[in-house]
Amino acid sequence: MASWQPPEERPYLIASQKDIGAARKRLADGFPPALAAHRALRAMAADAATIELPEFDHSWYASVPLDTWDTIYPQVSEDTTYTPNRVARPCLAAAVLYAFENDEASLASARRILNHFWRNYGFEIEHWDVGMNYAGFGTSLLTAYDLVWQALTDKERHDAEAWFQVWYEAIAKNDRLWISRLPWNAYNNHYAWHKWAMGMYGLHIGAHGIVEEAIHGTMGVHELLEHGLVDDGLWHESATHYNFTAGHGLVPLAWSLRQAGWPEDIFAERFSERKGLVPLYRAALEMLFPDGTVPSVGDCYGHITELPALHYEYLYAALDDSQFAWALSLADREYAGTGAAIGLLVARPLGEIEAPHLRPRDWPEHGYTLMATAEGNAYLSDDTAAALVTYGYSGIHGHRDKLSYELHADGVRWIVDAEATSPGHSFSAAVQRDLNRSTLAHNTVRVDRRDQKGLDANLPLRHVQGSPNDVHIHDDGQLYPGVCQERTLSLREHELEDVFRLESCDRHVYDYQLHLTPGCELSTDVALAPRPPLGSRADEAWLRDPASARLTDGSVHLTARLGSQALRIDAQAPPDSELILCSFPSSAGCATAPIPMVILRTNASRATFTVRLRWQ
Repeated sequence: MASWQPPEERPYLIASQKDIGAARKRLADGFPPALAAHRALRAMAADAATIELPEFDHSWYASVPLDTWDTIYPQVSEDTTYTPNRVARPCLAAAVLYAFENDEASLASARRILNHFWRNYGFEIEHWDVGMNYAGFGTSLLTAYDLVWQALTDKERHDAEAWFQVWYEAIAKNDRLWISRLPWNAYNNHYAWHKWAMGMYGLHIGAHGIVEEAIHGTMGVHELLEHGLVDDGLWHESATHYNFTAGHGLVPLAWSLRQAGWPEDIFAERFSERKGLVPLYRAALEMLFPDGTVPSVGDCYGHITELPALHYEYLYAALDDSQFAWALSLADREYAGTGAAIGLLVARPLGEIEAPHLRPRDWPEHGYTLMATAEGNAYLSDDTAAALVTYGYSGIHGHRDKLSYELHADGVRWIVDAEATSPGHSFSAAVQRDLNRSTLAHNTVRVDRRDQKGLDANLPLRHVQGSPNDVHIHDDGQLYPGVCQERTLSLREHELEDVFRLESCDRHVYDYQLHLTPGCELSTDVALAPRPPLGSRADEAWLRDPASARLTDGSVHLTARLGSQALRIDAQAPPDSELILCSFPSSAGCATAPIPMVILRTNASRATFTVRLRWQ
């Protein structure tokens, strides 16, 4: 165990006095991210002076039994994330401005909010999420406290130390609860947030053992990075959005460890060539669509995932890595909220920029394949077509989406992984549970109007004649017992061909499904008539405006238009199939443009759907 003593001078959790001096110079030199961050911090610090301070009334909780915790996610989120964050963020902004400019008004605003927390916020609420949630706003307050520590009275410091100890103990208790449920929840992203807060607290009080536990203890930083990554560094939880959720805790903790002089450098640490913090963020750069956004797989909650620029700010400042500079070159680098503190104190001017070598490739451990019509410098272009195919195991944030794909072509994400956004706590929202995770929401075939079964292991995929843009997947009846499915996808410069075959000894209802980009106009060459709702299941109840036509010969042509661009869909289903068009919600309140949905439905024991998509 390496020896360590905390720095003698505060602050040091996000920036030292030397770092603050360097940040002042960047601002004086007109560094754009610093200018934007400084403006955002000033606005938030002004809010901190007048913002209404909440009561933090948790009396509703009164020891809710664990077996009812699934029903209280929204209230838990409100009281342990949204409400405290609304005041913790301006508090941090005011503290940064005080440290940066010695502004007494900002100090008064920060101390007003800090003292309110120390006197009024308790940690009575217990729930699966509270360790993560307490970490989120508490690390902002701890950083703010570190920045204004020198200006506080002994009484204020006494109150603060007592409050932060209770904060730490509440998170450590929640962490132990998670650990007690191992192995089913091993390497969950929640642990990263727990360890972030616990490690930050240990650095703050100079407790070597607490920091060691956060890094080397059960489900600590080392264990998460060694065993929580698959393929070349992707996070294991079956959702591309969650590739960065663990990093939200791991990256700032690695930064604070460096700032505090901890003898291990988590940024530089490798457990193998593919395991570590750098591989986690390098891997993400190799799974992008041609517009630089991340394909949607699993729980993305209706949002297009982008590279998390704030994480790359830390990484670039720590490592001066040219590929991380490239990631930042895609961002506007104008940050709000807690990100403004990073934009001012952490962000650096970019040096050498090196683009990753984007290309068609497989992620065989996770069960993804990217097909693409270009690679290297030509990849990030509207001229490139790319499709991400999913056939992987069912992780905690995965969906019933096997044999599905997304298509980006001609500058548009034409075929989308459909999800509706929801207000508040999205993970527990009804639309997430009933619709977004269902097979109905994905570009695959649904059998008998039911969801696919989950998978413990990936489906087999092979490349036809070794071509990276020709893939064949089959399930041997794993997704729907008694029904064997196989899909062959072939991507060309201006076309995607899809052949989907199903076979069973018994008759089934087969629904071939496509979901198109929200807001596009969809037309067809057959006459449609209104039809009854698709059914009474919880997922089907979300669909709107169904219309249909009988396809005597099984053939139909559709066109999706978005402005001047068009996608043509030529489909051949079995004779006497039904074409169904309907609206899939893009938001739970149906207040935003819907996602046009196409269903080709047939009732048979065997069926083949051949679909060609053309653009330009």
